[in-house]
Amino acid sequence: YQRRVRDSMILRTKPWGAFRRLFCSQKKGEAEISKLAGTVNLYTSHLLVATGSSPESWTKQIEEYSPFLKWLYLSLVIKHKIPDLKITAIDRHNETSKQGTDLFFFSAKENNNFKIVGFTENNEQDLLKMLRGETGWNLPTKPLTHKHHLFVCSHKARDIRCGECGPKVYVTLNPNSIFFKNLQI
Repeated sequence: YQRRVRDSMILRTKPWGAFRRLFCSQKKGEAEISKLAGTVNLYTSHLLVATGSSPESWTKQIEEYSPFLKWLYLSLVIKHKIPDLKITAIDRHNETSKQGTDLFFFSAKENNNFKIVGFTENNEQDLLKMLRGETGWNLPTKPLTHKHHLFVCSHKARDIRCGECGPKVYVTLNPNSIFFKNLQI
């Protein structure tokens, strides 16, 4: 495993062997990584929806999981065509709100990460303004206190590799695990 990770990190400068034959194509003397099946397209904004349920219960297409997720996807991605937006689920419960759904927003453009508390369909116009970078939106938010976040996919219905390896990676990365005992961050 470590060899594969190391190989993939330096693939652009020194591809070799079977790895090269599987994932690379020659173009003007340089190796390029071909897109793997199931690879996510580039996005600059990430909206995580707190479902309160485990990844084992999620459908293959997360927008088909619940009427709310379907509405959110259809509204933002299909109807309003918000560019470079990725909507995914997170298995957290709504911690601060009994009404609505908590959303976690991460933006690569502004490095402005926060939690939207108790979002409902009535807040759609404010969410659209926020996603478009407009002013005058009024959503109840809480800042996320950590500067860096690491997401581990464990959505087995979408990709069996995530469902099998994701939970193990998550347990290993838990700050209370043996892996982190002597690590200083």
